Amino acid sequence: MNYKLFANNPYKLTEIDNRNSLFQNVSIKTESIGITIPPNQHLFIPIEFGFDTKVYQKKIHQDNQLNFDLKNIASQTVYVAKILDKQLYEKAKPYSFSGKKFNQIISEQIKFDQDLVSTSIEEILKLIPHRFAVGSVMNVTSLVIDGKTYPISSPLNEPKFSLSVYFAYGSCPYLLVYNSQNRDWTELGTAIYGRHDKSLQAYETYNLGEHISTIRLEEREPEITYIDSLSVLYTDPITKTMREVIPPIPKIEKVDGEYLILHQDESLEIDLKDLIPKNALDIKFKINGYYEVLLDDHLRNTNSM
Repeated sequence: MNYKLFANNPYKLTEIDNRNSLFQNVSIKTESIGITIPPNQHLFIPIEFGFDTKVYQKKIHQDNQLNFDLKNIASQTVYVAKILDKQLYEKAKPYSFSGKKFNQIISEQIKFDQDLVSTSIEEILKLIPHRFAVGSVMNVTSLVIDGKTYPISSPLNEPKFSLSVYFAYGSCPYLLVYNSQNRDWTELGTAIYGRHDKSLQAYETYNLGEHISTIRLEEREPEITYIDSLSVLYTDPITKTMREVIPPIPKIEKVDGEYLILHQDESLEIDLKDLIPKNALDIKFKINGYYEVLLDDHLRNTNSM
């Protein structure tokens, strides 16, 4: 195989709308693959992995969000995710800290530049590249098979063929708790994370801390959450023993295939005042379930990178 390789850090994004310009000063390399392809079998050579933004821009147009006024959020407090190294990520797991401290570790407060908030959404979209590659990118220039050379044309800037998976939706239901001492709500992130199919259904337990009087699950995305069982664990302040209680909600008493279902914009709220002692320690939330992602037809059929 004769090819050109645009070598890059495996964690770095590269704008790739003008793909061929990456290889202008790159020399051709040769690598022997040394394989046999039996009849009716195929050789598949991945040359690029990355992200495609066209599907998001298309959705903004279809949802008629172009008239959104950025000035509305200029005065608001906005938090964005930090890039965490592996060591800090391990320390930042939500079950290791209270909600507030967890949010401080994984995010940072930002302010919008005045030039940005005075710009229209449509103008901003024009500045966003359509495609980003992650890590290195390869162009196969030719294949030599049994001594015969077969030239391979470079991919177009708009590829004719690609494989894609859409990840914009399916972030699982959101878990929030109300602290009766601080008198505020804290968002702890998502529950049953990554369990987007019934085959992935399993138990998960989340540390909530103390002084928690209300637990709330919110399904904010176009997906369906299936809750098979749900319970609250806590340490009795007198006996110092761990106890488990089940809220009086139909279908969540045990794992039996009878599901409590949440659709988009629906929520489940659990009042703990009559379930656990006021001074209960080490409160935990235990849930068994999964969720199903619902995609719009135009997103399901989009052939992006």
